[in-house]
Amino acid sequence: MVVGYTLGNYASVNEVKTAFEQNQIQIVDEKNPTLGITPPLHYIFMDKTGATIVVEVMKDGVHVYDDTVGVMTNSPDYPWHENNLNNYLTVTPKQHEPVNWLGKELHPMSQGSGNFGLPGDFTPVARFVRAAYLKNFMPQADNEYGNLIKAENILKSVNVAKGAVVTETDAQDFSCYRSFMSATSQTYYFATYNNQRVRKIDLQTLTSLTEPKIFIVDNHEDILDITNN
Repeated sequence: MVVGYTLGNYASVNEVKTAFEQNQIQIVDEKNPTLGITPPLHYIFMDKTGATIVVEVMKDGVHVYDDTVGVMTNSPDYPWHENNLNNYLTVTPKQHEPVNWLGKELHPMSQGSGNFGLPGDFTPVARFVRAAYLKNFMPQADNEYGNLIKAENILKSVNVAKGAVVTETDAQDFSCYRSFMSATSQTYYFATYNNQRVRKIDLQTLTSLTEPKIFIVDNHEDILDITNN
């Protein structure tokens, strides 16, 4: 509801920021009927200019931050994550040079030695760091599909597979889908857990709709058999 209302009533990130700061938007503490809880969601908004903000509802009220990193997760708060990146100054995509210990020369074991210290778990903290690292070091693409591939690989690095994380109620916590939005072409891309093929919806063709439109999603893996090609 928060995202839908905001997208339908404000034209820029600056307008959204002002609306939250002036309490024009009120976020209600209401349980999700499916989950049975109030999800501790944080929100990220971006417009065509590239301006990005993070909106977080905390016990002491609503906080709005300029998203200087371009990464967001739900826990803990955004300033904490931003400050935590200072712990990873030595992480680099380049190989470490050999060093001498006690007269013995030590060499990196295969590729990726510069990544020592990059967290690999599925906590929000570790996933934030991995996403920021890849976003920073991956080459910039020169077209939309190139950026889609970049975004796909970033999100795959933080994807949670079934069985990796089990909640206190013995439920599987996993990444049920990945989605991507081009603010330039107004195209929505997505892939589901059980069907990794990326599908897209051209939102510009739907602007004249006056009623919600439902898209049927095939959630079975779409495998291309090239045996006889």
